[in-house]
Amino acid sequence: MYTVTHKNVEGAFNHLNRKVFGKALDFSSIELDIDFLDTEWGFCVPEDDGTIVLGLTNTFPSEIDFLSTLCHEMIHLLQIVKNKPVNHGKFFKDQCSRVYKKCMLDVSH
Repeated sequence: MYTVTHKNVEGAFNHLNRKVFGKALDFSSIELDIDFLDTEWGFCVPEDDGTIVLGLTNTFPSEIDFLSTLCHEMIHLLQIVKNKPVNHGKFFKDQCSRVYKKCMLDVSH
């Protein structure tokens, strides 16, 4: 099992942001919520007050599962930042392809 901490999320976020997203995202712009999630591994949602919450479950089966989920949610964060619909449409799929080419992570699901 891989245990999620604020420190390892921040480190992975910053690494993926540089490697995949060209520093387009800002870790300080999100509210990080790490907690047990029983139906999903992560989410990224804009709140009515303008806050963006990136949530992750507190444990993953492996570090790869953690990184893939974080990167998946970072694509949703990019959609929010770029005022795109937050969905799994063409923009999302294009970003999934970029992620796979840059770091071999399957983030499509």
